[in-house]
Amino acid sequence: MHKLQSGITYDLARYIILGTVVILYGIYIAWLDYDFEPIEFNFKKPPSFTGKLAPNNALTGAEILLKGEVHAPEALVKEGNIIYTGTGDGKYLKIVDGKIEKMVGHGSGSCFGLRRLNKTHFVGADMYVGLLLINYDL
Repeated sequence: MHKLQSGITYDLARYIILGTVVILYGIYIAWLDYDFEPIEFNFKKPPSFTGKLAPNNALTGAEILLKGEVHAPEALVKEGNIIYTGTGDGKYLKIVDGKIEKMVGHGSGSCFGLRRLNKTHFVGADMYVGLLLINYDL
């Protein structure tokens, strides 16, 4: 441990100098004259919950499909009674009438998106692999 001639260590000397600078800076800031006048601001009254903002119970009677069978479904594409979805474990599912008909995928990452490209193919966005071309009919 290095000491100055007065017996104070270098670390203690640094803290004393730093403390002195901070105190002097605080005194300087406190004595500054600010031309700051706060203004009062009042928010408008929030809109009432009517029209588009009215509460609804649209999902109250919803039927939960495949509870415990599908892990974190995301990016749904619904066409009539068929639902195409990607899941949190990297699988892409074709669900017909509430039953899994086809499972495509490798299970590498989570599905960030799923869109129909043409009559037979979908484009899936995977977390790790990137964009995938998916054909549920094969």
